Amino acid sequence: MSRCLSTLPNNQVYTGSWGDHDGIIRCKLGEVVHYELGEEPEPRREAPVFDKPTRGTSVEKFKEMVFNHLKSKLGEQANLASLVSQILSVADGNKDGRVSLPEARSTWALLQMDEVLLGLLLQDRGHTPRLLGYCGDLYMTERVPYGPLYGLSSTLAAGILGSQQLAAYYGPVVHPLMAPQS
Repeated sequence: MSRCLSTLPNNQVYTGSWGDHDGIIRCKLGEVVHYELGEEPEPRREAPVFDKPTRGTSVEKFKEMVFNHLKSKLGEQANLASLVSQILSVADGNKDGRVSLPEARSTWALLQMDEVLLGLLLQDRGHTPRLLGYCGDLYMTERVPYGPLYGLSSTLAAGILGSQQLAAYYGPVVHPLMAPQS
């Protein structure tokens, strides 16, 4: 990981490399726990999304889980079966032709995040950055080069869209008066 692009403690966004790919690394950390000094913090529990599917779950049962999840998110669609196949091909992270339990658990955790689910569904359409790799709920997408938005400068676009949204996807937007002097 290289540069941190996030200001939120529970939604980390970095530039970085994964193998021979450069891109944007994201990780959702869940809720931020606050505690008072002097109090003993509660032990951190494993996120419930990582306990599914359980040991002994067949690939057919996992397909059914993914199908039902997509159906609950997208409604009744004619192409749900092909979307499930697309997601299962992504789930086979090491491309050995099988989806292992750790791969299935990581995929299931990713599918719980709407931005990842939407990205996976639109991945081959050129509308969203491609998913380059994942481990648990840490994932990497390609970095998308950016230029002026509809002919607007990045400073003006940040004012319109909000600098946090732009920074999360494209990197920090720095106002010319705040830029480091060279």
